[in-house]
Amino acid sequence: MFVNLVCVVKKFLKPKIFSLFSFFIVSLCSFLSLAAPSPNIYISQIVDHPGLNLAYDGFTDALKSYGFIDQQNIKLHKFTAAGQINLAAQIAQKIMASNPDLVVAISTPSVQSLVSARKDENIPIIFTSVTDHKLAKLDQVENITGAIDYPSIDEVLSLVRKMMPKAAKIGLIYNAGEANSVSILGKLKDNKQQFEIVAKAINNTQQIAQAAESIGKEIDLMLVTTDNTVVAGINVLFKVISQHQLNVPVIVMDSSLAKFGAVASIGFSQYEVGYKAGEKAAKILQGEKASNLRVETPDKLEIIVNPIVAKKFGIIIPQSILTQVKIMGEK
Repeated sequence: MFVNLVCVVKKFLKPKIFSLFSFFIVSLCSFLSLAAPSPNIYISQIVDHPGLNLAYDGFTDALKSYGFIDQQNIKLHKFTAAGQINLAAQIAQKIMASNPDLVVAISTPSVQSLVSARKDENIPIIFTSVTDHKLAKLDQVENITGAIDYPSIDEVLSLVRKMMPKAAKIGLIYNAGEANSVSILGKLKDNKQQFEIVAKAINNTQQIAQAAESIGKEIDLMLVTTDNTVVAGINVLFKVISQHQLNVPVIVMDSSLAKFGAVASIGFSQYEVGYKAGEKAAKILQGEKASNLRVETPDKLEIIVNPIVAKKFGIIIPQSILTQVKIMGEK
């Protein structure tokens, strides 16, 4: 429109006056461009813990790689629910009432709360660090996509079997209120490696210590999945195992937890899961429809082993595994 106006005006103005007019038009266009409101992106995270924080970092880094930078051309608004489902629901209501341009959920409980609170399906939702989007019925929701962290349970247990060939019982502490944890428990019980699963349900991080003590002496190893409640209290779990001399090696399914004293970590990098979600968010900001973007996982599992911790439990990790994985402490 401005180009046509300039062409018409040029016919009637002297060169010097036309130059001033052109400068005015260019300045006006620049002002309008700067004055255009930045998209508001609201983020809901169920709890502050290493894995989900890495997912957030991956998400924002992906946005930056596409040229979307907070406080420059987008505005990020992040809320954390302190592990409380009720608070997550309140946050979701607040977010949806804020007229967001894009909504992001970091965890299964967070995305479920946001879906329930959304009245306008024109608001796109991106999720990350969700384990089983189908169990959470997200595949039945319009205008939503994201990245999941659900690894192959058979692949995880196959690796566990190679490291601990004589193990028979795997302990699992989980929050029965988290759909992701219920899904993983079901897969674990139906495993092909003939492991017996000894599961203990909890409601909050305060119950982790008692749960660990109650099953610690009857299991051969503890498996920590992507359960947000257990991950938020991971320090408590390792402290109980150490103080009560339970002699229970721990294998985690979140690489961010390997440093806490696990024998091994077998799972997707939460940073990479978040990055995948961030790429989808960037494409939506560029005009793509969420429904056209398929749900994905990172390209490969990240496996980290700690031979020093393994040795404390009498576990000898086969050389065939050591040559194919990351070694804790090595770059």
